[in-house]
Amino acid sequence: MSAPRAQVFAFLEALPNHWALAGRWIKVVSLNGSADEAPDGGVVRIHGPLGLRRTARTRVLSGEPPERISGSAELSGGTTATVSWTLAERSGGT
Repeated sequence: MSAPRAQVFAFLEALPNHWALAGRWIKVVSLNGSADEAPDGGVVRIHGPLGLRRTARTRVLSGEPPERISGSAELSGGTTATVSWTLAERSGGT
């Protein structure tokens, strides 16, 4: 990306932006937190091919600005996943 690492991290840290990267495949159902706090997770509906749909409870696990952000997703059946982004400077961008 042509943006500085800190700017990309700030974009990813705002959860609605983070999920927007998945386009039509993920829809936000609800966000955790209050009006005074940034959300630290929520519930998303994941749409896959052939009509596959799953609902996941997500949360931010850690953030190390501007380099790394990680989180988890848990499905009702017990399946869990950990997702992390590690951002590196490359040729004036990220």
